[in-house]
Amino acid sequence: MPIFEHFLFLRVDELTGKPQPIHMYSPGAEKKLPPVTLDFLYPDLKSFENRRILGSEHYAFVMTRKGGIKQYGYCMRRMQAGAGAKYPEVICILSKHPFHCFFKAVLECIQVRWLIDKGFALSLLRTLAGVTGKQVHQNVLQLRIDGPKFQETMMFPVDHPIDYPFMRDYFCLLMKIVSPDDLLLIFNAMLLEKRIVVVAESLTKLSNVVHALVGLLYPLRWQHIFLPILPLKHIHYTCAPMPFFVGMHRDNVPVLEQQPLSEVVLVDLDARNDAPTLSLMGGESDSIPSILPIELTAKLRKRLKWGEARTSPRFIQSCFTAFFAVLFHPCDWSWAGVTGKFDERALALVQSESPDLFPCLKAMTHSQMFEVFADGEIKRVKDKVSGMPKPGALQTFDLLVQLCKENPTSFKLALKTITNIHAKRYKANDRLLPPLPKANDLLGKLAHATVSNTKSITQKARSKFSKLAKKWTKKKGKKLEEDHMMSSPEESVADLDSPGRVSAINQARAALGFDAKLVGGGAH
Repeated sequence: MPIFEHFLFLRVDELTGKPQPIHMYSPGAEKKLPPVTLDFLYPDLKSFENRRILGSEHYAFVMTRKGGIKQYGYCMRRMQAGAGAKYPEVICILSKHPFHCFFKAVLECIQVRWLIDKGFALSLLRTLAGVTGKQVHQNVLQLRIDGPKFQETMMFPVDHPIDYPFMRDYFCLLMKIVSPDDLLLIFNAMLLEKRIVVVAESLTKLSNVVHALVGLLYPLRWQHIFLPILPLKHIHYTCAPMPFFVGMHRDNVPVLEQQPLSEVVLVDLDARNDAPTLSLMGGESDSIPSILPIELTAKLRKRLKWGEARTSPRFIQSCFTAFFAVLFHPCDWSWAGVTGKFDERALALVQSESPDLFPCLKAMTHSQMFEVFADGEIKRVKDKVSGMPKPGALQTFDLLVQLCKENPTSFKLALKTITNIHAKRYKANDRLLPPLPKANDLLGKLAHATVSNTKSITQKARSKFSKLAKKWTKKKGKKLEEDHMMSSPEESVADLDSPGRVSAINQARAALGFDAKLVGGGAH
């Protein structure tokens, strides 16, 4: 089964205002798109009459298919070429795998290469179609692309959703936007399985923050409606009587206020200092009861206010993983009742051993997240007794829980342990991966520049790229071959698709080293 089901390249018809597929590639058995896909690709289509996108935006959405199977849509968009363009063009990959970092890097490469060499971009897609989800186990995936004119070997960073929902950029952006105090209020609402709506002007900010918030729940999993980007056409989901977690563009908030809501937590990511980030809509109460343990939460809040929490995604995730390890350490999953559930007898044991954690765990037993997690832990205990091998998905978390059993009050020790585990696990990324993603970012900036200032931008980009290349080469002990200085680009012209622009971009591509063995890795 291919690692993705569909690739789409779309533009909006200037006359009709409707999205039109320009190119579609479906390597799997499923050739037809889900009917609602176009709604998610352009969730803010009407708002483009008064604004434009500067540079590129990336976002991800989720659709639930038959049988509860989730399909992820990874998108990247930029404004269409031309001075009078009103709408952006979108490239999208639909996949059943939650490889956020991986597909983001792939889309960045495809977006740039599509403009430079469409044939190579299609070759990259065909090569990627031969990769299955089971093959993606290492920190870095290496692909050899046989393009129409040359060959390249490219490397992409890979997520590890089996062990951790690890999303680098998402966690850092979350801590820059949301204060630690507000983050703990949102975290409390998620543990209570409230109805939550997150709003923002930027789809990139909206999508990344929503995914990061749900990622903080590990080892729990959000079991209810989850729509990181909710199109206006499907706003009726906010009237559902069950819990949900959705993201919405700011322009749709007036329509949301007209819906018959029932106690919805509204999180405003664009709120100013004089406005609250969190507010309640459609409910009689003005506040959400807190179930977080006071002492444990104080330790978590202290760590979140450190400067490292704003720059290190590993540290942010480690803080919440250590929180759950301390919270769940008094739970004895072998004390399941006759029904095989975590019942009152097991809760009584928690109350006797850790009275400070008991109120939180008691409140969480009514949530579907905790029920699914507890059922999994109880099943693993039974499998261990019967001699069946234990699955490796939660081995690291189990080690942390065991550590907390021996040191019940040591949140600091659990945090230090999980931080060291993260550092060792992802050390291979820094050692194996050349500065390709950053070089792609620099080349992407060149692709959106006009020919008149391409020369100055290219010189700055090349200087930055040289520093990255030398740093990586020093680590590997290899010698970087100096390339020749690029010649001056063509004279400026108004047409963005003119031969002069294409020539300038091709020269920038050569100057950034995409034909060098260091980045490409293949013989040309």
